[in-house]
Amino acid sequence: MTLKKGSRSLDEYLRDFKSIYDNLAAIKKPVPDLDKVFQFSYGLGPRYENFRVAMLSKAPYHTFSEFVPAL
Repeated sequence: MTLKKGSRSLDEYLRDFKSIYDNLAAIKKPVPDLDKVFQFSYGLGPRYENFRVAMLSKAPYHTFSEFVPAL
């Protein structure tokens, strides 16, 4: 699955991302939080590289619900 921010706003990207994973959870195929953090952050693109590196270098990794407000 590939979902990238591209020309969409961050809010649109987040809404689409959450919708996909909410739908997966609804059919009993939930995605672990850590996977969501990595997939979401790598889809943001180069503009957010410094943010991504800073957030992902922290241990333990953040949950998705902690990661998003940090944007």
